[in-house]
Amino acid sequence: MPSYPGQKLDSIDRFIGIARDIANNPVLAMPQHRAMAEDLYQIANKLLIANENMVRWLNRFLYFDFRDADARAKFLELIQDYRGARAGSVFHNMKWNCGDIWLIYQRHIAGNIDAMFQEDRQSAEEAKHAFDDLSNADEGMVTFIYNTVVGNIEGFIHDAEHHIDRSDVNLAETRRLAFKVASAELSKRLERFAGELADLVLQYARLAERPVTLT
Repeated sequence: MPSYPGQKLDSIDRFIGIARDIANNPVLAMPQHRAMAEDLYQIANKLLIANENMVRWLNRFLYFDFRDADARAKFLELIQDYRGARAGSVFHNMKWNCGDIWLIYQRHIAGNIDAMFQEDRQSAEEAKHAFDDLSNADEGMVTFIYNTVVGNIEGFIHDAEHHIDRSDVNLAETRRLAFKVASAELSKRLERFAGELADLVLQYARLAERPVTLT
């Protein structure tokens, strides 16, 4: 069956659904499951950070203002920032570390999935598959990020930079609008993930009785 570009993100959708069910399960509120809540917080936070890195760079180009009186200089500065980040670790950080996810899952989550879904074996198996998918998404996410997210940004840069070099901001704006239309579905999905993952981070922080931290 052929894949669609956003199919690699399906593992995030599955995690969000399962994680929401677990967060709302009264069993998780019991003191003996606080360590599980902590680990679910860690996983949700890692996914949120990766997702926000994608959104942040995508939006810097999607919402660039070519009407600004200093648009040419600002666009060239943005391209320079992008290329510097491209050479560093920023784009690597658009993907969560699957090995880390697996290790966290094995600590206190895997052994408690059945307790979370005592009367629903199908949901228990779906939960296990969801975490397994996250733990084995390296190759697919690398391909998705570089072909879809980074690839589309670079296609836009290539064309818009050419128009800017010729001082044709109208054609640069036309290309930006085309880029925005082409990215609409992906942008909408990533923004939805951002809200849903942020909510999970807050829920699990409360259940784990720990503060939300930047590390």
